[in-house]
Amino acid sequence: CWFAASFSYYGLSLNAGNLEGSLHANFALSVAVEIPADLLAGWLCDRVGRKITLAAAFGAAGALCLSCAVLPASLTAGAAMLGKFAISAAFAIVFVYTAELFPTPLRNVGMGVSSSAARIGGMAAPSVILLADLLGARAPNVVFGSAGAVACCGVLLLPETKGRPMPETVADCDDARGRSSRRRNSMSTRKLRVAPLSESDGDAPVDEGAPVVWSPASESFGTTQLQLSN
Repeated sequence: CWFAASFSYYGLSLNAGNLEGSLHANFALSVAVEIPADLLAGWLCDRVGRKITLAAAFGAAGALCLSCAVLPASLTAGAAMLGKFAISAAFAIVFVYTAELFPTPLRNVGMGVSSSAARIGGMAAPSVILLADLLGARAPNVVFGSAGAVACCGVLLLPETKGRPMPETVADCDDARGRSSRRRNSMSTRKLRVAPLSESDGDAPVDEGAPVVWSPASESFGTTQLQLSN
């Protein structure tokens, strides 16, 4: 996702000279659309969710850039600007979304690797602009649109992070991907209360299937009695 965001973002910015109309006007417009894109991205992330908003941004950028291959020449500039609007929103969201996906022990490494992938995409973007001399002015937009479409499909495989605590361990990430959906659904309708062991419970039969937690009463690990109350 980071590669696609940086690749398409810088590519669409540099490709302003291949669009219909004035180079200066096109470049100024491609910069101006970033302001409302970032504001809209932040608003949608808090209300709709990170995953849906990012997938929609990548999908819109891909569709708009790919449409430049079939649209009349007079409309390609408008479609490319709307694609730059969408990819700018995606680039803003991916910073927040990525930090919320990685667990604490891997967050710094994950963000570093993701940023490196973005730098590679930024370095590859200028080379794609040269395709305009070989295949026509529409070719770069098609390449950038394809990257956005692939990134959209990849985002759909990721979990939603809106309203959820940031993962502290890799096991928390597994839970976020739905591997513990049955446990979360059951706990959402019941209140779990843990009753610590007392000394009188020392001779009580032990259920091997019960969870093992620390018992404050005995200052040791023991099997607790679980009481479920609605």
